[in-house]
Amino acid sequence: MSDPKEVILTELYKAAPEPVSGERLAARLGISRPAVWKHIQALREQGYAIRAVPHQGYILTACPDRLLPAEIRRGLKTCRIGSAFYWYEEIASTNLVAMRLAAEEEAPDGTVVVAEHQTAGRGRRGRSWVETPGSSILVSVIVRPSLPVVRAGQLMLLTGMAVARAIRQLTDLPAGVKWPNDILIGGKKVSGTLIELLGEAEQIKVAVLGIGINCNQSLDAFPPELRDHATSLALELGRPVHRVRLLRAVLTHLDTLYDLYLRGDSETILTGWRQLTVTLGRRVIVSLPGELLEGEAEDITDEGLLVVRLDDGTCRLVAAGDVSLRAAEGGTRPGKGKG
Repeated sequence: MSDPKEVILTELYKAAPEPVSGERLAARLGISRPAVWKHIQALREQGYAIRAVPHQGYILTACPDRLLPAEIRRGLKTCRIGSAFYWYEEIASTNLVAMRLAAEEEAPDGTVVVAEHQTAGRGRRGRSWVETPGSSILVSVIVRPSLPVVRAGQLMLLTGMAVARAIRQLTDLPAGVKWPNDILIGGKKVSGTLIELLGEAEQIKVAVLGIGINCNQSLDAFPPELRDHATSLALELGRPVHRVRLLRAVLTHLDTLYDLYLRGDSETILTGWRQLTVTLGRRVIVSLPGELLEGEAEDITDEGLLVVRLDDGTCRLVAAGDVSLRAAEGGTRPGKGKG
């Protein structure tokens, strides 16, 4: 923990609601008391409420709802995910920054890039990601699996699973995964993921797992054309959600699933995904370049491909495409699955 502000926060958290003297903080950091005061001022500018008590020291009285590394690290117990953090008030895209860090700066496996606002957020197929500053979770995680590219599809599955599990854990909302990359609640999109790869033709050297979660947006925050299709956790709960706690939960679940992935435990990953899916067992329309497929989403393969049984009884494997869910004739039934 080399950032003086994080050291100060740790000491303030430990002592709260009692004060911590400037002398103690200075000794802990090996700096002067005026230097401590400058770091306290910087923390206040980030949104921390820190009260100075004459002749006693500093008391932390309130924390901001900001995705700051010091807040995310506090209580985060992971093995790989969160090995390094990069935080930005505003950037074009967390995925763009993560791809640059991965390619140029040799960011370690598990590096997390997080932003309060992004001006050019991207979804699949170049679509934009709409969000209000400070209301979403916008994060990208750099992983270095060094595994065959055929296993890239499982990275998509486990990223969506981590988000759905975290939402269920913290809110009890019935978040489900829609193949390939959406998280739905009540049929409305609350989150999306975007996986980008760096490597060779047959090998994944680096993958960037991009995640966007609508947390505290009001209905007015969504463009009119999206209001029937998108939602936020706050809209579903009727109250705001604590973004830092949710992000910690996402990273924790991602850490567990990534470990399974590295150990080659495909069965556990696929079984878990089938338990969360809202796609399997549903009638779907899949939009492909120059083609529409209609049938029942029957299963996924070990590589994460969607198995669609067409009306003529034949099966098609779909690697990527836009999926629209339709109610199955006679009602929706659970997916068959192999797990």
